[in-house]
Amino acid sequence: MEKDLPVTAIRNRGEAIGSPSTFTISPNGGNYVVNNGLVKIEVPVGAAETGTQLTVQEISNTSPGSIGPAFRISTNKELNAPVSVNYSYRDLADSLSLNPECTLGMSLQDSSGVWWLQAGRSINIAQKYVSISIRGGDCALATPVKLTPVYSIVRPNTSVELAAIGTIHVVPQTDLCNLFRNGASSMAMTEEYLLDPGLVEKWEVLSRGPGTGTLHPEGGAAVYKTADYELPEINPVTILLFMTTSKKPLSAQVFVQPDVTGLSIWIGDKQYLFNDEMVDLGIDSDGSMGMSWEGPDGMGSMTWKQNATGTYSWNENNTIFLFEPTGISPQQAFQSFYNDGRTVSSGDIIITKAGSVGQKISGTLLIQEAGRTNTESGNGEYLGSSKLVGTFNLMRDY
Repeated sequence: MEKDLPVTAIRNRGEAIGSPSTFTISPNGGNYVVNNGLVKIEVPVGAAETGTQLTVQEISNTSPGSIGPAFRISTNKELNAPVSVNYSYRDLADSLSLNPECTLGMSLQDSSGVWWLQAGRSINIAQKYVSISIRGGDCALATPVKLTPVYSIVRPNTSVELAAIGTIHVVPQTDLCNLFRNGASSMAMTEEYLLDPGLVEKWEVLSRGPGTGTLHPEGGAAVYKTADYELPEINPVTILLFMTTSKKPLSAQVFVQPDVTGLSIWIGDKQYLFNDEMVDLGIDSDGSMGMSWEGPDGMGSMTWKQNATGTYSWNENNTIFLFEPTGISPQQAFQSFYNDGRTVSSGDIIITKAGSVGQKISGTLLIQEAGRTNTESGNGEYLGSSKLVGTFNLMRDY
C-alpha cells in the first residue's frame, strides 16, 4: 500500500499590516526600498508606462515554510516587463536550518490559495538576498525543508524534541541543492509533514566533553537530552541531520543555559546578564506579574498575565517587553512589537516554575521580531527588528 502524499496547502490571502509604500515609477525604471531595506524592487527601463504607481504592502504570512513577513506587490497599470524583487535574509539567517543556496527561496500565491515555491530564483550569498522576477502578487521568503526548532535554549537535565519538516513533496530522488536551478519547475507547497524515515541517513551531535548530552533519533524526529549537570564544551550544541536528498545536512542549535540565579537575554550572539540583585520581580497592582531590571548591561521591564506556570503570548495589554541595552550604537530600545510598534511580535514567555514571595520563578522568553527604536536620535526612528531570546531563574521580591 502506497503512503499518502503530502497534502497541497490552500491558504487564505494575507491581511494587510500597517500602511502600504507607494511609488510613482517612470519608463526610466529605478530602485525602490521598503521596510528599512528588507525588500528592494528593481524596475528595469521600459517596464512601466508614465504615471504607473507601484504599491508594496506588508501582509500576514500564510505561506508554508515561511520566514519573516510577506508582501503584496501591485501596480495600477499593467507592466511591460517583470520587476525584480530582492528579499534580504540578513537578519533572518538564524531561522535557517540548511545553507541558503540549497533551500532558501521565495513563494508566490495563486488565485486558488496555493503557494508555489519558485524555481530559477537567484541568490546573492555575499549580500544575503534572494531575488525573483514577477509582475505582481503576494510573495514570501520560504524554505521547502527545515529542522525545527532551529534554535533552543534549555537547562541541564532537560529535553528538546526535534523534527525534520517538509513543505513540498520530497522524494528520495529530490536533490535539495538543485531545486532552484534554471529551467526547474515551480513546486506547489504542502501542509507541514514529518519527512519519511527513508530520507534520513543519520543524526549527529557536534560538541565534546561530558556535558554533550545524548541524542535519540527515530526516523525524521529525534529527542536531544542535555546532561544532568555539566555544560557542553562547545555551546550551543549543533544537531545535524544527514539526508539522502542533500550533500549538506540540516542543522539545529541547542544552547544549554547554566541553571544559575539571574536573567539572561540574547540578541544575536550578544548576551546581556543581570543577577538577582539587579532584578525586581513580583505581582503588580493589576494582578499581573511584573519584572524590571537595571545593571551595567542595560535596563528594561516585562509583564505577563499571572503567577502560574504556562505559556503567555505577547499582546497589547499585560504581556509586554521593553529592553534598552548598553553598548549598542546608536542607542536602541527593543520591544515586543515590530513594524514601528504597530504589530505584536510572535513568541511568548514560558513560565516553568511559579511561586510566592521568597521563592524562585523560572522561565524562558522568545520575541521572534523584537522591534528596534533609535533612542539616541530623539525622533523615535524605527530600525527594524531582531530575534531576542532569554531565560530567567529569579527570587520573587513582592
